[in-house]
Amino acid sequence: MRRYPNPWVFGPAAIGLLIGGWLGYFIAELSGTGTGLALALAAISGLAAATGVGIVAVLALRSFAEWKKAEEQGLPPPGVGCETGE
Repeated sequence: MRRYPNPWVFGPAAIGLLIGGWLGYFIAELSGTGTGLALALAAISGLAAATGVGIVAVLALRSFAEWKKAEEQGLPPPGVGCETGE
């Protein structure tokens, strides 16, 4: 079974990659580094931004799925933290 990227995660992560890369390049160019180093810093900052945005998007989607599952089963919505319901 092949899994395809979820567009609700891939889209924001791709936008984060572009914006993070642009900011990394812009800041490196302002600091007076060469173009090669600026491109390397752009790649690093873009990947870091995409990773962060992707993690947040996955966690948010999991939270929404958990909420919807509890709602469908007629249970109260999940609370904050690691409560056991005791």
